[in-house]
Amino acid sequence: MTMHRTVIALAAALLLAACATEDEIVLLADDDGSVGQIAVNPGSEEVVIADAFQRARVAKSGQATVDRTDAAAVERDYGAAIGAMPRAPKQFTLRYEFGSDVLDADSLALIPRIAAAIEEHAPADVVIVGHTDTAGEDGYNDALSLRRAEAVREQLVAAGLEAGRIEIWGRGEREPLEPGEDRRSELNRRAEVIVR
Repeated sequence: MTMHRTVIALAAALLLAACATEDEIVLLADDDGSVGQIAVNPGSEEVVIADAFQRARVAKSGQATVDRTDAAAVERDYGAAIGAMPRAPKQFTLRYEFGSDVLDADSLALIPRIAAAIEEHAPADVVIVGHTDTAGEDGYNDALSLRRAEAVREQLVAAGLEAGRIEIWGRGEREPLEPGEDRRSELNRRAEVIVR
């Protein structure tokens, strides 16, 4: 998520600046280059920073000013803190045909990317959550959603990952992506893989 690294960097900046005469908040781009925004309201007047390396400084008096810094200064001042933070979680969504626990071709092609993300986050926590649409009885859907999660785990184990590193859950039809009276949409027939 775009704001994940930004918020962590913000928290690190605030912790490091706590002993200084002013607080400093620096907005960083996410790994994909996207940038969110942060509103800083020290009590007198709100300022918003919305560009990478834009910085808000809040004096002990409560007065906020905005300027810019650069990558070299951020690395120098906050590199150790940023380097010590955990990586942002990655999430993948895999799809199935109606009533099946067999991955479709596009989803099967994602398995190497998921395995690479797990290795990149090592030692990673991996959770696979299977889901169904609303067709079928609750018991059937619960069992099918668990089989879907197990099928993804089997693919990841075949790709060289340890089964013990992967937690699986079946949620049946309880958490639809497409809500409404008739939630038989293919969007609801999925497994979500969270790597953190």
